[in-house]
Amino acid sequence: MRNRCFWAAIAFVSPVTMPGQVLLPSQDSYVMTNDNSPNGGWKSIWVAGLSQGHGRQSEGLIQFDLSSLPSGLTSTQISHATLTLFVNDVDRGGAINIFAANGNWTEASVRGLNSPVPGASIATNIAVATPLTFVTVDVTAAVQAWISKVTPNNGFLIQAGDSNMSVQFDSKENTDTSHPAMLSLVLAGSGSGGGTSVQGPQGPAGPQGPQGPAGPQGPAGASGAQGPMGPTGPAGASGTGALQMSTVTIHRTDMLGLDLVPVTLIPAAAGIVNMPVRIVVQQNGAFYLSTSHQVDFGWGTIGSPVSVNSAGLLWNAGFTKYLDDVPLFPPLTNNDASQFVNQPFIAFADGPVTELGGTGGDVTFTVWYTALTVH
Repeated sequence: MRNRCFWAAIAFVSPVTMPGQVLLPSQDSYVMTNDNSPNGGWKSIWVAGLSQGHGRQSEGLIQFDLSSLPSGLTSTQISHATLTLFVNDVDRGGAINIFAANGNWTEASVRGLNSPVPGASIATNIAVATPLTFVTVDVTAAVQAWISKVTPNNGFLIQAGDSNMSVQFDSKENTDTSHPAMLSLVLAGSGSGGGTSVQGPQGPAGPQGPQGPAGPQGPAGASGAQGPMGPTGPAGASGTGALQMSTVTIHRTDMLGLDLVPVTLIPAAAGIVNMPVRIVVQQNGAFYLSTSHQVDFGWGTIGSPVSVNSAGLLWNAGFTKYLDDVPLFPPLTNNDASQFVNQPFIAFADGPVTELGGTGGDVTFTVWYTALTVH
């Protein structure tokens, strides 16, 4: 695939450096309150107020199975958790409120007369106005409570914030747009991290105690203070072969020089080719432009590895963009893969980047990928 200009968005790398995991729903549905008719959710999760539901609210339910998380994980090891929903359609925009569901339910049997009621409030007055966009909510406290078993994991309950709104989110069964809800977790103190910044010099060790004949070594003196950490690259999750997540935010100054200095989305790892499977790009009041209106992705630095295999994402003003199953051309073979071992996966522009409207804001990449060991 030929090198293609990047388009739109970024600057100084300010990445997340903790290992992460992404979970998809174990079950999702929606119900009409005070109604015993069958539930929905085979394609979309409908959330609507009383006016749009003809006197009844339509409430969404989403649950994630946490049993796949590392054994022995504690609530304090959940550094951050976010719930991401894809807005499939907007009949009438408005706001939604998200709660912890207070009651057990199953996708097959839940109805409006036996559905759980709202539990602890998680997020309120979340604006939903534009179709084909993502909504992301911080759900750290709820997940920590489930992990510590302070409250049972009955999932999330989504209600309309006003009576006139009506919106639909993708369910896990939707094969048209195929963006089910995602629970993204940043875990502390587990897994092999990605690239880190250079550590400051360690202070001198204290004097070693005298060693007696065949006796134990004396205790080492206290270590000196560690130097400050510099900017870091995104971190991988635990183990190779599992789905991992990396988040990178780029600011205006570095965005405008992206054709000269690429941005590392996934750091290099010895003996590993990092293979993206999903990339979400979110603009925050930003719109940047280059000749081809396109972001390019590839391995290595700008040069031969990138031009041999790269993937592009077309960029349009004002929209969150989603890239599913990164296309590679020519298809990646075992021989091709060897040249990307130990290489970072980067975003770059092959032409000058300029601003076109917008406010010069940040752009955030969230990349889900698999680390493949090459033998």
